[in-house]
Amino acid sequence: MQNLDFLFKRCQEIGPITAGFVYPCSQVALSSCIEAYQQKIFTPLIIGPKANIETIASTFGLDISPLTIIDVKNEIDAAATAATLAQQQQIKCIIKGSLHTDILLHAILDNKYNLRTNALLSSCCLMHLPTYNRLIFIADMVINIAPDLAQKVHILENAVTMANSLGWKNPKVAVIAAVENINFKMPATLDAAIMAKMGDRGQIKNCIIDGPLDFDLAVSAVSAQIKQFKSPIMGDADILILPDLQAANSLYKEMVFMGGADAADVILGAKIPIVVTSRSDDARTRLNSCAAAAIIAHQQFKA
Repeated sequence: MQNLDFLFKRCQEIGPITAGFVYPCSQVALSSCIEAYQQKIFTPLIIGPKANIETIASTFGLDISPLTIIDVKNEIDAAATAATLAQQQQIKCIIKGSLHTDILLHAILDNKYNLRTNALLSSCCLMHLPTYNRLIFIADMVINIAPDLAQKVHILENAVTMANSLGWKNPKVAVIAAVENINFKMPATLDAAIMAKMGDRGQIKNCIIDGPLDFDLAVSAVSAQIKQFKSPIMGDADILILPDLQAANSLYKEMVFMGGADAADVILGAKIPIVVTSRSDDARTRLNSCAAAAIIAHQQFKA
């Protein structure tokens, strides 16, 4: 069964991508930056207070001598500098360090840096579970709390972009609800049905969409057979679009903390991919996310 190691093999093939590591003022954040450099995923530009970063490196025995540090005073200046470098295409990814997520995203979304696109910012995560026979993407568990139909379409399209970039040419997308039938009292089922029809008519491209699907039909061929359900997705979904952030975030954390899942999480929808890992994410998840973002950036700038 394939795991997420393919991300690192692909990074070795394409070579390191220039990335801005924004305010990595902790042992974990700075170590992630160094490991991404050593694994040849990124050529990092460290953006933060130089004296503080050098003290952290000295305290924990981290070698930052090969890395460039852009000296700034605080979190706000670090985020603004990263956005400026991205605007000038001097960096092709932005990686969050120890600053608050809202400070970083505020800079990225500031119109003066011209990093916004017509798409919505949303997260997508590629998961490998040791108990499941295929890799699977889920979205959006980080940014959009209660997305409406238009926002769900953007979330789906961003997820497809990530899947396409990582090698899924025509992924199967399951739009998840509590039931597989349309129920007028359950708006998630209506949104899912509309999105499926948009896929049928080519309004959403580069994927196969069906919905509403309850979770078991999306991930279990046995359940689909027992229920005598007919769909282009018979328990073999590649992408799960959850109805809201609460559902997606809970599923993500259940997979990681109870299912032992390996994860790679990227924020898409801006002109460059962004990695904003959780404080509870381990070093492997941080590195996986960097590798996925580097591959996506390579595809974006190659196009």
